[in-house]
Amino acid sequence: MQKAELTGLVDLACSNWGSPDGDKIALYRTWWRYLSDLEYGTVLKVLDDMIISCVRWMPRVGDVRRLAIDAGTNGVQVPDVERAWFLAAQRWSAVDMGIDPPSSGDPEIDELIGQAMRLTGSPEKRAFAEGWAHVLQGLQETKYALPGDAPGILS
Repeated sequence: MQKAELTGLVDLACSNWGSPDGDKIALYRTWWRYLSDLEYGTVLKVLDDMIISCVRWMPRVGDVRRLAIDAGTNGVQVPDVERAWFLAAQRWSAVDMGIDPPSSGDPEIDELIGQAMRLTGSPEKRAFAEGWAHVLQGLQETKYALPGDAPGILS
């Protein structure tokens, strides 16, 4: 994304939700730091969707980042612990029966469930839930992280 594009996004947000109190230059710099590595069109769509759905308050830049990243990855929905446990239990049963384990239909989700299964090594629900929480924490830290060369606030 170019700085001029980001300026337009911030101006769009401010025209819809009102400018926040304080230094608008700081607002541009903050949004630049957290959104500069994302595609302009994806971030614009996120803001458009928020405006159309009548989000009442100006979104935090972190929320915009997460929604844009999710939109850019086709909105893959990570299952909650109950659904993940159900899929893992199916896999363990298939392994016990000597057949190929079923797929969730999404290779990324299958990999995450496999990571939790390998981490715990146990078909117990409680152990799986702990492993699943650990895998999701790692996903959060990598999926939404800023790139190593993200511009600083003063850039």
